[in-house]
Amino acid sequence: MDKKKSNQADIESLLAQHTERVKELMTINRTSALIAEGKPVDETLRQIALILPRGWQYPQNTCARILFDTKEYDSLRFARSSWFQKQDFNTVDGKTGSIEVYYDQKFPEADEGPFLHEERNLISTISTMVSAYLNSTKGVSLIKAPHEQENYRYKKIIYKESFKDSRELLQKFLNKQTADKNIFHDLMKYKVQEILLVATLYDTFILENEDRFFEQAMGEIYHLSLSSLPRITGVTSPEAAIEMLKERNFDFVVLMAGMDTEGSIDLSKSIKKKYPGMQIVFLL
Repeated sequence: MDKKKSNQADIESLLAQHTERVKELMTINRTSALIAEGKPVDETLRQIALILPRGWQYPQNTCARILFDTKEYDSLRFARSSWFQKQDFNTVDGKTGSIEVYYDQKFPEADEGPFLHEERNLISTISTMVSAYLNSTKGVSLIKAPHEQENYRYKKIIYKESFKDSRELLQKFLNKQTADKNIFHDLMKYKVQEILLVATLYDTFILENEDRFFEQAMGEIYHLSLSSLPRITGVTSPEAAIEMLKERNFDFVVLMAGMDTEGSIDLSKSIKKKYPGMQIVFLL
């Protein structure tokens, strides 16, 4: 009976974590979609501020704002409080900004006050997206033809100076993008070459049919300009997974937690017992 209660608690914990991760991913996806619409900067930042509270644990008690270039973009019912997270960002032209998320009441202590470690990652990711968006917007404006000047006599001089500044800002932008990618490659301990995917035949069919899992993986590989693609090996039972781990070295294991969630938890424990250093990811 105790084991059954323990398993039930594990399942409920997994489901709660899954719900939070879905909220965070949806916030990132909505932010990306707003940026892709290509609306004016003021409107885009205002819309991002409005959706931010949905990504946190207690959305009904959450408000947020984005500060940039002396302007403020607030979510609904915005009010500052003692319980908040803040993430600063800057742009290639020397401007600074920040994203702030507030709770309107006290909640149980978590990783960072009442906030989760994953919520720190979320606000950091959103700030990076906003900064990249602002940099891109600045880059686009710099390569457009300069505005017509009323006095043509000074137009050539002004254009030359602005073109010089534009080239410097664009070079800074390109250097930053290259540096970020180089830092990732330099700090990365190893590249993932072998992935073991454990899923039922039905789940495997759904994954292949929808393509979301593989598209996301390939999209990240393309974005980071990795030179080689990892090999994904699929098995459909715990026994086959254990045998495959004996035969070949894998970088990490993906467990598709289908109808038999308890079986997936038991399998992860078995793998961890035999291979303590193995990274295991649950795909819900």
